[in-house]
Amino acid sequence: DNVPYHNVQLNPAPTSSSLKKDMIKWLTEKNITHNSAMLKPELYNLIKINKPSFKSFKIDHILKEAGHHVLRLPPYHPDLNPIELIWATVKEYVKKKNIKFSTKSVMEIAKEKFDSITKDEWKTRCEHVKKVEEEYLRHQRIIDDVSERFIVSLG
Repeated sequence: DNVPYHNVQLNPAPTSSSLKKDMIKWLTEKNITHNSAMLKPELYNLIKINKPSFKSFKIDHILKEAGHHVLRLPPYHPDLNPIELIWATVKEYVKKKNIKFSTKSVMEIAKEKFDSITKDEWKTRCEHVKKVEEEYLRHQRIIDDVSERFIVSLG
């Protein structure tokens, strides 16, 4: 998920409205070739080009220090996240069982369903997501192959 507290960055890159000295400091710290005579838009262009390779998140750092490897899912792909399938199951259960339509009732029914989800159900959802991922990879290989053969000749 893309909740803000999962995406707090460590040492975020300067923005276009940052001070020139902060842009220069960031570029210097990252050993990115620049010169102090460059204009802010030129410095910012260097930052935009290079910032993806330096992007890191506080939560990832905390988890790494605890010995965990973080795998971030691509945005807007709930089909690659098993919890989304579990949520769908819980929501369907709540929809069927909810007759009081109160927040308390919804919370109780949701908890009941969450508590009843088994290890095997999780495994099934994870296996489904793996199949979806493999399908994406298979299609990507086809796209790569076709685009390699597709050459546009101008003039």
